[in-house]
Formats: sequence, structure tokens, C-alpha cells
Amino acid sequence: MRRGNRHLEPLGSRVTRPTVPPGFLSSARSFYLYIFPLARPLAFAHTKRMTSLQKSELRRQLRERRRNLSAIEQRIASKALDRQLRTLPALREASKLALYLANDGEISPEITLRRLARMRRRCYLPCLKNKALQFRRFRPGQTLKNNRFQIPEPPPTRGSAVSVNALDVILLPLVGFDRKGNRLGMGGGFYDRTLAGLSKTDRPLLIGLAHHCQEVEQLPVQSWDIPLDAVATDKRVIWLKKR
Repeated sequence: MRRGNRHLEPLGSRVTRPTVPPGFLSSARSFYLYIFPLARPLAFAHTKRMTSLQKSELRRQLRERRRNLSAIEQRIASKALDRQLRTLPALREASKLALYLANDGEISPEITLRRLARMRRRCYLPCLKNKALQFRRFRPGQTLKNNRFQIPEPPPTRGSAVSVNALDVILLPLVGFDRKGNRLGMGGGFYDRTLAGLSKTDRPLLIGLAHHCQEVEQLPVQSWDIPLDAVATDKRVIWLKKR
């Protein structure tokens, strides 16, 4: 629901139609994009031929979807996400977990973050370091400082950082996802660069988090893309492959 004086509408009740730039749908064989009701995934064809312009347009549409959710809808989704995450044995058994603080309409795992921190689990947040990420320990009540994207980060104190392969689970934000484990991020490549040097056996369990309305039928795959192990939304957990 958009902010305003309109009555509260349930998720999945609206249809968002894209404003298509000139020439965007010039070739039916190369690409087409329809926007379905929020409860259904975006569908498009010929993903292997998707140009960078078309990928940027898809990213814009999906970001608009999540930003259009009201503050009330975001809180409801955050609570629902926490209920889904509580069902995961991997999170109950993990001792070191990385989460994030939501930005740009991302689904928020803050309820889960603070719950795990109260349980004295070691929780970490992603922090910018050059063109990759460093994960630093989160402690309730600590002072956080905004990075250049205005996202709060823990300070770089001695012993606050952990190596990526020492993490058991990483919960990372998504712009879009499909059921093959492919993900669409913000386009900065920070997570891909951070995880690129790890083997599958050394890599933490990767669980993408998203609103259910961010699902797409199929995403294009690049050689450097790191696939997900699972996706958790406010509606369900989708296991994508066995570890």
C-alpha cells in the first residue's frame, strides 16, 4: 500500500504496471516484461539475452515494489519473516551469523537480529571495505555509524571483524530471486566479490531474504554470480539446493 489516506490493502491486491521506456519492448523475441499482482512472480522471457539496460529496468521495478509497501506492511512482513526463520534448524544451530540492517524497502531481519543477540549468539553486520564487505560484531546498544550509502555499521574496533569462512550462515538482502537459487542484488557486486574466493565447502550457508513480491520467474545468470542455498520471505522458506 502506498502511503496516504487510502484504506489498507492486503499484500497481493494491487497490480503495478511499468512505465516502459521507448524501444524497451521493441523485440518480442529478445525480451518482454509483465507486472503481475504482488502475490505472483514477475515473468519474462529469453533471460540469457537480457541487456544491462533491461536488467536495470527489472531491478528498478522490483525496488519500486518493495518501496511501495507502507510502514505497517513492512512491520507485518518483518514479524512474519522472523516466524519463518525460527523454523530453520540451521539458524538454531549456528553460532556465528551475519545479518543486515534494512535499507531501500528491503525486508527487515532486525527482529531476528535482536532476538539472536539477546540469546548471546554472535551476530555480525556487513560493512564496506574497499569494494567488498567485512563482517563486524553487532552488540545491542552500541553506537553505529552510517557508511556512504547511509547504512549503519558497527565501528572497526579491535577483534570486531570475523573472516567470511568462519561464519555459519549469511542472511543477505535481495532485490529479486527465482526458484533456481539465482538472485538479483543492487548491482554493486559487494557480496559476490566477498564470497568469490571461497569453495562450496568453506562457504557459509547463504539464505536470501526478500518480500514475497520480489520473486521472478527466471533471472539471468552471470559467471560470477554466487547462487543461494535458500530464500526466506514473509510467506515461506524455499530450499533451493542441498548442501
